[in-house]
Amino acid sequence: MANTRSQITESPRAKRTARLAAALALALTLALALVGCTVSKPSSFADATVEEGYVVISKADIGPQALFVNYDADGVTVQLLAVQSTDGEPHVALNTCQSCNPSPKAFFEQDADTLTCNNCGLEFSVDTVGAVGASACNPAPVQGLVETDDAFIVPVAILEAYAPFFEQWQGPTK
Repeated sequence: MANTRSQITESPRAKRTARLAAALALALTLALALVGCTVSKPSSFADATVEEGYVVISKADIGPQALFVNYDADGVTVQLLAVQSTDGEPHVALNTCQSCNPSPKAFFEQDADTLTCNNCGLEFSVDTVGAVGASACNPAPVQGLVETDDAFIVPVAILEAYAPFFEQWQGPTK
């Protein structure tokens, strides 16, 4: 009695089960690979640290994902945007657009190294955050911002002067 090929192959049910298991393993591997490539840490929000009339943002708290710092100016949230540029340097600006303000949607959201204005949709690099002289749709630089070796410092009075630019602003605060 010779074994024929059909006698030593698996049953149709076993073949279907093996194909299904292989397909599920492949789908799971692809899904994990895609999630790993597309999910980034979300931006974070913090209330401003006020010390003796100054808002202080520690450089140690600034990373490649945007940190949005909320300052309460008599009921109006003035928001600062702090982020590392692609070369690792920290930058701070107002989280409102120089061109689109006073639109309620004149704020920015981050996707990797790109910030997008929620009002006009213009995208630009995190490298331009806080650049004095930058025009168009960029976060507005903070006049009076002082940089030390380990922090950015801005007088509360200056942030209170910016409150009118944020009266209609509807950006996220948490």
